[in-house]
Amino acid sequence: LSVEKVQTVADVANVADANNIADVAFAPNGDLWLLAGNSVKRFNGNDKTTVTVPGLEKPSAIAFAANGQLVVCDDGKRQQ
Repeated sequence: LSVEKVQTVADVANVADANNIADVAFAPNGDLWLLAGNSVKRFNGNDKTTVTVPGLEKPSAIAFAANGQLVVCDDGKRQQ
């Protein structure tokens, strides 16, 4: 995981590559999660963490299940 500190909404847009954001989801604890390109990024108000999800080919959406688990949809060849 890599961590980069952000202070403002503009910082979030810059770090997340605003032109490449495919989806947005809020975790049950209020963290903002973005799908940008092939990476998933978490913003908790103090910093940003890029989360690597192995095996993704073409991620298309993110959401949170009722139990709080992050779900990433992948439109790649191995989609189910």
